[in-house]
Amino acid sequence: MTDGLVLNGQASEGRPMTGARWDDAMTAPQQGLPLHQRRWAIAGIWMTMVLVVLDSSLANLALPAIAAVLLSVASWRWFFAVNIPLGIPAMVIGWSSLPLTRGTARPFDRPSAILNTLTFAALFLVVSAIAHGEVGAVTALIGAVGMLFFLLLYRRSRATDAPMVPLDLIAVPVLRLSYATSICAFGAQMIGLVCLPFLLPGRLHYSHAETGLLITCLPVGVPLAAPLSGRLIERMPAGLLGAIGLAIVSLAYALCDVGTPTLLLGAGIAACGFGFGIFQAPNNRTMIGSGPKERAGAAAGMQAVARLLGQTLGAVAVALLFRLNGTWSTAPLVAAAGLGALSAALSASRLRH
Repeated sequence: MTDGLVLNGQASEGRPMTGARWDDAMTAPQQGLPLHQRRWAIAGIWMTMVLVVLDSSLANLALPAIAAVLLSVASWRWFFAVNIPLGIPAMVIGWSSLPLTRGTARPFDRPSAILNTLTFAALFLVVSAIAHGEVGAVTALIGAVGMLFFLLLYRRSRATDAPMVPLDLIAVPVLRLSYATSICAFGAQMIGLVCLPFLLPGRLHYSHAETGLLITCLPVGVPLAAPLSGRLIERMPAGLLGAIGLAIVSLAYALCDVGTPTLLLGAGIAACGFGFGIFQAPNNRTMIGSGPKERAGAAAGMQAVARLLGQTLGAVAVALLFRLNGTWSTAPLVAAAGLGALSAALSASRLRH
């Protein structure tokens, strides 16, 4: 790993509220509150969502530059070792301060959890093998076994009212489109985060410190967009607001050309973060708030699955494109622009529902 990708990814996974608590807040206006209290509750909900994006973005802001400095004085192994002194205090603080959420009387579905794990493990192994050009009999066997696990999981999920794989939520058109939008958007973001540490020093001959500073421009754009997104979230449909933000992401990646001057290159990278910040809060609102209250945990789980699936497939796509075109190729930036345009189209299609 290079230039803070590991550090940036670790910090961006934090979520200060669980799906159940988000859902409790979302349904507060339906619990008999007076009109003036409903307005304050709704305003507080969306301000909190903006602060979630803002808080994680400020943490991400410093990490690429810190990682660049770390790489200039130590080996890449310190990217993993540094998580120990950072992770232990975070775990202690979270354990002692985060509130407990209400559970359910349903027992944990261990067979579905095992099938789900095996299905995704097979998927990522096959995709990784394809990216590295190692397709063969073993890869085909893993794919076939993974498909069998998926069919068993699908069959089991259809037989229960609250499945671990939330087929009931996926069946809702607006949620299905939101999940697809999130996968494509996070895929485009991860393509940029993975390929830029290779392109900037390799093709454009920036130093490690300069590369880290340029990549820092991406998380700079997200907190700049968060207050604007918070003001617009009640005035514009989430599908339209998300489409505008993702269109900015697509255009910005398309303009990050090799011959772009440093100042404009930094502005283009910042625009990628700005557009993603415009998209993120309204999309999270839709994914958490559009499902039934009793399925809040599943909605939060699907939000995480969409994010991580997009990030994983984006990283694998960069590996494949680098293998086919070399690590100095700008093909990943073209792919990121195309995937951003696709996610913008998917977001806009939610306006019909």
